[in-house]
Amino acid sequence: MSLHSSEAIPVLDSLPDLPAPYSHSLLADTASRARSAETKIVVVDDDPTGTQTVHGVSAVFSWSHETLAREFSDDRSLFYILANTRSLTPEDAVKVSREIGATIRAVSQSTGRGFSIVSRSDSTLRGHFPGEVDALGGTTGKSGLPVLLIPAFFEGGRITLDGIHYVRDNGRFIPAAQTEFSRDASFGYSNSDLRKWVLEKTGGRYREKQLSLLSLKDIRSGPETVVARLEALEPETVCIVDAVEYRDLEVVGNALGRCRERNSDYMLRSAASIVPCLLGMPPRPLLGTSELSAPSSRSGGMVVVGSYVQKSTRQLNHMLENLDVSPCELSVKNLLGNPQNEIARIIELAARTISAGKDIVLFTERKLYRAQDPDASRRIGHIVSRSLNAVIEGLELQPRFLVVKGGITSHEVASICLKAQKVEVLGQILPGIPVWKMGPESTCPGLPYVVFPGNVGEDDAMTRIVEKLT
Repeated sequence: MSLHSSEAIPVLDSLPDLPAPYSHSLLADTASRARSAETKIVVVDDDPTGTQTVHGVSAVFSWSHETLAREFSDDRSLFYILANTRSLTPEDAVKVSREIGATIRAVSQSTGRGFSIVSRSDSTLRGHFPGEVDALGGTTGKSGLPVLLIPAFFEGGRITLDGIHYVRDNGRFIPAAQTEFSRDASFGYSNSDLRKWVLEKTGGRYREKQLSLLSLKDIRSGPETVVARLEALEPETVCIVDAVEYRDLEVVGNALGRCRERNSDYMLRSAASIVPCLLGMPPRPLLGTSELSAPSSRSGGMVVVGSYVQKSTRQLNHMLENLDVSPCELSVKNLLGNPQNEIARIIELAARTISAGKDIVLFTERKLYRAQDPDASRRIGHIVSRSLNAVIEGLELQPRFLVVKGGITSHEVASICLKAQKVEVLGQILPGIPVWKMGPESTCPGLPYVVFPGNVGEDDAMTRIVEKLT
C-alpha cells in the first residue's frame, strides 16, 4: 500500500476482496496541473488537526481580508484557515463559516484569483454538517455545487468501501457507528452507511436519488472514468467517495485537477487524506530528531492532554507508566467549583517542575463531566479549555518542547496562549500527527509544536513522541 508516511496500515484482511488498484503514479501530473492553475485551494479546517497529511504549507488563525489576501498572493497552491468551528455551537459555527466564505469571495475578486473550497472535518464523522458546507457555499457563490464526501484518513485507519465508513480498531475495521465516536455528546450518529448518514444529518433534506457513490471500481478504472462520473453529477447532490488507500485518492485528486481545468467545480467535505492528493504532494519521511530541534533551553518539556476519548487516556497512561515525566492532573470538579484556586495550584506546580528541567504532563481529570444537553456539555468543555489556557499563559518560563493532545485544545493553546497568527507545517512526527513551526509573532518563535489529534495513534504514540523530542 502507498501511504503518505513511513508506516503502512495493516492488511485489509477484515474486508472483502477489492479490485486491483490503479497502477500508474499520478502525483507528478497532478502537481503540474496544480502549479499551472490560477485556482487557490482553501482548506477551511474545523480544528487544527487537518494539517496531519501535508508539509510545506501554511495555516492561518485569522480570516481578515489582509490575512487572506497575503495567502492568495502566495505562489503556493493551497493554504489552511484554522476556523476551530468544531468547538462552537451549530449557530456560531455557521456564523463563522459565513464570515470566512464572504472574505474568501471578496479576496478572490480583489486579487483576480479563483478558488476551490475544502471543508475539512473529522474522519470519525464528528462536525457541523451540513451547516458549514451550506454556509461556505452560500457566501462564496458556490451554493448548489455537488458535494463530495471524502472522510477517508488512512494514517488513522479510516476508510470507506461501498459507501460504508470504517474505523480500524485493534487491527480490524469496524463500521463507524459501532465506535465510541458515534456516541459523541455533540455529534453522535447511528449510520455507518454514508448515504444514510447524510439523510440522518440533513433531516431528510435530500432524497435518495440525490445521493450517489463514486465506487472503488470506478476509481480504480482511472482518472478518466472519475472525471466522467464527477461531471455527470447534478447540482444539489452529495457523492460519497470510496477510498481504502492513497492510490485511490491520488486518482480522485488528479481527476479533480482535470475538472478544474474544464471549469467544473465541487465542494469537498473531507478528512485529511485527500488534501495532499489535490496538490500531487509526494510523501516525505517522518520528521527526524534534528528537524525537531527547538531553541536551546534547559527547561523541562510539556505535554498537555485535553482530549477525553479512550484512546487519549490509554496513551496518557502508557506514557506515565513508561517515561520519567511528572504528572499534573487538573481537577474538573475543582474548576467547576473554585477555578482560581485550582489554576493557581497547577501553575505553581508546573513552574516548579519545568524550571527544574523536568518534563511534565498536564492533563484534565479523566472523568468526563456531561450535562443534560449538548450546549451545556460544550460550556463545561469551554471552562476546562479556558483553565488549561490560563495555566499555560501563567507560566513565565518557556518549556523546551510542547505537545498538545486534542484538536480544540491544540488550537486554543497555539492561538491564545502562544499568540500565533500563522504557522508553517513542517510535516509529521508520527503518521497523522503534525508538527508546526511557530511564526515570529508568537511568544515562542520557532518552537516546534506537536498537534496530537485525540483520535489518532496507537497506545504507545505519546510515549514515542516524547522520546523523540527528548
